[in-house]
Order: sequence, then structure tokens, then C-alpha cells
Amino acid sequence: MTIIGVVGDVHHSALTTAAVPEIYTSVGKTTINAMMIAVRTDGDPPSLVPAVREAIWSVDRDVPLSDIQTMGARVGASLGRPRLLLTLLGGFAAVGLLLAVVGVYGVVAYSVTQRNRELGIMVALGAARGRIVRSILREALLYAAAGLGVGIPAALLASRVMKNLVWGVSATDPVTYGAIAAGTLVVVCAASVLPALRAARVDPVAALKGGT
Repeated sequence: MTIIGVVGDVHHSALTTAAVPEIYTSVGKTTINAMMIAVRTDGDPPSLVPAVREAIWSVDRDVPLSDIQTMGARVGASLGRPRLLLTLLGGFAAVGLLLAVVGVYGVVAYSVTQRNRELGIMVALGAARGRIVRSILREALLYAAAGLGVGIPAALLASRVMKNLVWGVSATDPVTYGAIAAGTLVVVCAASVLPALRAARVDPVAALKGGT
């Protein structure tokens, strides 16, 4: 056997399946039940189907033709199930993000209420309102850091499942995890702004009297 060239990996059945070693040989030296022909065109692919069919039948009129699809249709069919699963996961992630925002807001607001007297004393002693806001945001970021410390290792452990749902992107892509971490911190800060501003506007007299 003489090797005349080397080609890249080919995914025959689906883009998400691993490519296997293959060799290309002359069609005259093989006996196969089915063949696939790929045709490249700069025009509309469906309009070329009759011409391709006639070209094949001009060689052998008895050759049956079936499963004629464009490359876009084949790629779409191959990625249909992963896209559906990722869409569902994206929906659950959006709901989870909303619940996280509500949860962070509730926890920070409750913390501010519990520290109302402390914050009133700080204001009475001349603490700048910006300092109080930064103190509340810092506390919220500590919650976020604790959540990321648990969530990211858990996501890495679950990456064995996710790698079957994504194609072209590693399930342990560091850029993705970095973006998730940064996005989480931004969301936590946004959910904590209102409680922090409320803490900065606390009335020291009412707080020291035990009011809210």
C-alpha cells in the first residue's frame, strides 16, 4: 500500500462523537453497500440536487439515491439534542441566577437590619457613608467568594457529564470559569447595592433608640 496523503479527522455520524482511525482506498478495490458523496457549490445547494442526480445516473441508472441533505441540515441534526439539553440547562441556570439574586438581597438586607444599631453608632461617630457602603458590599462579596469556593470545584467534578453536551469547547475551559466567577461577583454586588445604600442612610438617632 502506498500512502499518498494524510487528512484530518472526520466525524461521519455526529460532531459530538469521537473520530476513529480510517483509511481511504480506491473505490474499485472495495465492496461496500453504501457510499456518500459531498458536493461543494457557491450557489443554492438544493438547486444543484437534480444536476448531481443526473450526473450519477448517467454512469449507472440503477444506483439508488437517498438521504440528500445540505451540510447545514446535517450539522443541525447532529447538534439538535445537545442544543435542546443546553437550552434547558440555560433556562434552569437563569432561574437559579434569579433565585441567587433574591437570596443575596434577602441575606444582605437582613444583615443590615440586624446591624442597624451598630451602623447608627458608626454614623454618629462620623463614619463616612461611603465607608458603610463598602463595608456592606465587602460582606456580600465574602458570601460570593464562599459560594464560588464550593461551586467551582463542584462544577469541575460535574464536567465529565458536561463534556458530552458541548462541542468545540472544553468542559473545563478556564476562560468560561473565569467569566462565571466575574459575573457572579457583579451579580452579588448589584443585588447588594440597595441594602448597602439603605444602610448608609440609617438615622443614628432612631437606630440608637432602637428604631428601624
